[in-house]
Amino acid sequence: MLQKYDESNPANQIELTSRFVWSHPAHMIATFFGAGLPSKAPGTYGTLAGALAFIVLSPAVSTAGWVLLALVLFAAGIWASDKVSRDLGVNDHKGVVVDEVVGIWLLFAFLPAGTAWWIAGFVAFRFFDIMKLPPVDVIDEKMKNGVGVMLDDVVAAFYAWVVVNILGWLLG
Repeated sequence: MLQKYDESNPANQIELTSRFVWSHPAHMIATFFGAGLPSKAPGTYGTLAGALAFIVLSPAVSTAGWVLLALVLFAAGIWASDKVSRDLGVNDHKGVVVDEVVGIWLLFAFLPAGTAWWIAGFVAFRFFDIMKLPPVDVIDEKMKNGVGVMLDDVVAAFYAWVVVNILGWLLG
């Protein structure tokens, strides 16, 4: 589970550059326009970029709109993460954060609007994305392609949605 984040993982030994990010549309999408560039905690930066995009655009986009945007980005993310994997020679590089963006968009789309909900959702999503609880761990380990990269974060978003809603009910 946490071996994915170990420095000995080949996917964590290749540093991304701005030149790489902007050299191909797939690289831009996979890194969510450079949000995955930081060498430490790129998934958190990607999630933050996705959350900020959601918060800024949410007044103009309905839940159905977010689902549609997430589906389009999910499909583009499959292509983009596959392309980055081929170009770097490693599967699921830590700088590929489009999956975090899709996950946080879907999560936020189905939570009530508001700062407390968004913070709780962000924290829960990062927890489940990092911990890779079943079946996320199986998806992450067995599906070594763009679908696997994208799908594990959708499941993590679902887990986060369940937990945040339970907490909202208990504390509400």
